[in-house]
Amino acid sequence: MDSQRQNAYLKLIRNLLECPSGQEVAILMAKPDLVDAGLVETMEQAAAVMAEISYDDAASLLRGLASWIAARIGYSSPVGYEEIEEYLQFLIRVLNGVENSQGNFQAVASFLQANADKLDKNLASIVRVWAKLTFTLVPLH
Repeated sequence: MDSQRQNAYLKLIRNLLECPSGQEVAILMAKPDLVDAGLVETMEQAAAVMAEISYDDAASLLRGLASWIAARIGYSSPVGYEEIEEYLQFLIRVLNGVENSQGNFQAVASFLQANADKLDKNLASIVRVWAKLTFTLVPLH
């Protein structure tokens, strides 16, 4: 999925999260070109990110909408919610490792090498979603 399309998905997701309750379907119907498997995958990733940063209501809404869309289009995600959470936990461990490494990047490199199976396109997609949502939603101090 190209970054322009993923940005469009994320903009749609933000609109869904900010809209009055009950308006979600109308918002989705206004963007039929974006209601596809890519949106479902991005919603699932966004839901995991939201849960991680304690936006539980938003996470629940996105999971529900993703399931509803998947059922409507006959889509079954190749990466389950549990797998997305594993990738997200891995990302957080890497970031914490870099922060705590005190310049010893060999320790981080060793951790990455031991977990090379997670260095794939799924992680790249989750990192993009995590970064865009985290930097948009978390206030800077």
